[in-house]
Amino acid sequence: AGRGWEPPRNFIDITHSKDMSSYYNGAKIVINCTGSVQQIMEVTACGVFQLVEDHPHLHNYRIAEEDLIRFQNFKELSDSFKHYFPHSEERRISASRALKELKYNHSYIQQGKLLLRKIFKEP
Repeated sequence: AGRGWEPPRNFIDITHSKDMSSYYNGAKIVINCTGSVQQIMEVTACGVFQLVEDHPHLHNYRIAEEDLIRFQNFKELSDSFKHYFPHSEERRISASRALKELKYNHSYIQQGKLLLRKIFKEP
């Protein structure tokens, strides 16, 4: 949306919606500009490809850079969107790998191991 863009078709702005999972599950691409790790994880858990606005606190997020496509400005967003929109197989592979990493890294056993390492870490 904006100057120089065609009117969006099949575009839904869900910024103010409360239950967004039903939107995520049917989306081809989610453009995530919130910077919220929780929302990134929710979209990832739905198995949906997303373009994420880069924030400094996301660098420790445990999903590989190639599976969580980040952008820093409008040109990067536009270029990524133009590349990934017609390439459904690339989107599917990226979203599937991100979902796999999320399920592994944020499972109870992995989080428990992380907690125990922090508790019993030598000074």
